Amino acid sequence: MNKNVVIFILILFTLLGSIWGSVANKKRIGLEEQLKAMAADMEKIGVQTSKEREQVLGKTAGLQEALADKEDQLHNARKELVALRKSAKAVESQLSECTSSLQEMNDKNENYMKEIQAAKNTIASLQASLEKEQEKPAEVQPEAIEPSPAQEREPAAEQQDDEEVLALQDQLQSASFTVEQLQEGLNACNAQIIGLEKLIDEKNAAMDETAAEMDRLKINMDVLLAKISEQKDSLQEMQEENRDLAKELAAKNEEIADLQEEVMQSPVQQE
Repeated sequence: MNKNVVIFILILFTLLGSIWGSVANKKRIGLEEQLKAMAADMEKIGVQTSKEREQVLGKTAGLQEALADKEDQLHNARKELVALRKSAKAVESQLSECTSSLQEMNDKNENYMKEIQAAKNTIASLQASLEKEQEKPAEVQPEAIEPSPAQEREPAAEQQDDEEVLALQDQLQSASFTVEQLQEGLNACNAQIIGLEKLIDEKNAAMDETAAEMDRLKINMDVLLAKISEQKDSLQEMQEENRDLAKELAAKNEEIADLQEEVMQSPVQQE
């Protein structure tokens, strides 16, 4: 090969190497400048992202705390509702017992009234019989001149009539005493009925109050459930926003890493 050709080829390779090195240096310088600019942007983005993440985390913590508080309130409301239901069942059982006792007292009262009426009827019958017996001596006629055998036996008949009157009086007194006893029982029964009716009114009022309190608790529970659902949705949104910010930051870091690797792989022109 001609010496001049060899020299030309060497010069050509040297020129091409110089051009390639210059281009590579420019590319490297451009990449380094891009990397610096990106690092500066990344620093700003990192600061902004950190602030946003702190805000999101703060809001998330606040939502979690509020959610836990609402769930505690809901738990307490459920416990209170269970207690009220037990109380309502107890009052309902007492009310049922009172109603049953009232029915028994009413039946007993009715029986007392029937027995009193029967005793009064007996007294009326006895009084009529007594009056009839007491009127018998007045029916004796004094016009008889000669005593007859029947008149001779008159003292015995009068004694028998007196005994019948006394017996009727005893029966009348006993019947009157029975009426008095029945009346006392009736009065006691009426007093118990009044007490039971008052107790039933109190139990009904307690049932109404318990029912109103249960309705209030159910409304509060519905409100709490709505707020819990709303806060869970907000918490999920915050968590998604936090994940998006983390992904965005990771993507920027990956982009900077790729650029740094490209800069490292770019050849440096030897001066």
